[in-house]
Amino acid sequence: MNEIKRQYGGDWNEKYLYFYGTALTTALITSNIMALKFVEIYGVKFGGGMLFFPICLITGDIVTEVYGFRKTRQIIISSLLAYMFFMLASQITVALPPAKEWLLQDSFEKIFQQTPRVFVAGCIAYLVGELSNSYIMAKMKAASDGRNFWSRALISTIVGQTLNTFTFQFVAFFGIMSVGFLLKIIINGTIIKVLIESLVLPFTSILCRKMKKIEGIDFYDYEPSNSNG
Repeated sequence: MNEIKRQYGGDWNEKYLYFYGTALTTALITSNIMALKFVEIYGVKFGGGMLFFPICLITGDIVTEVYGFRKTRQIIISSLLAYMFFMLASQITVALPPAKEWLLQDSFEKIFQQTPRVFVAGCIAYLVGELSNSYIMAKMKAASDGRNFWSRALISTIVGQTLNTFTFQFVAFFGIMSVGFLLKIIINGTIIKVLIESLVLPFTSILCRKMKKIEGIDFYDYEPSNSNG
């Protein structure tokens, strides 16, 4: 079993960072496309993407805790570039003339012609939500000398999810949906996403500990205030 050592900067050969980068990119694209549909379950209304976006913050928590804020920031930017490519590809595909045998052009356009505004909303919301979540996680880890993972994860999630949901819904749908409906969606969506992440928090905590052992590193972006060096 690898010995876990503290590290306060620099680089090392990460074994599984690419896996989390792929997971974050997949969750980002999936959640933003599913956000185009609003659903209602037992009277609770929310965007479909809200069921999947917590994967982004869960993955962000793991990467920040194990690999540090700088690595997380790099993954956030790279996943955003992948999302931008997807959106560009969708617009090019919409604009291309359909084959006469293909009768779904109208349906295809109704979904993907919304994407320019949703794209901007998704990019801004993703950056605001993910960066704030990871930054708070990193700062609180340093301040607490690596303790209290659960409280750090919950606080950063509440802030990140609130900012993400508010930003996305208002940038994407303000003027299209009523403000009252958007506020309801924001409140419901934030609660749902925080609840989902809270339910999987035990798994997230266990996975973080295992990944530290596998990588042999407990990374700090900043020197803890009560560290002896």
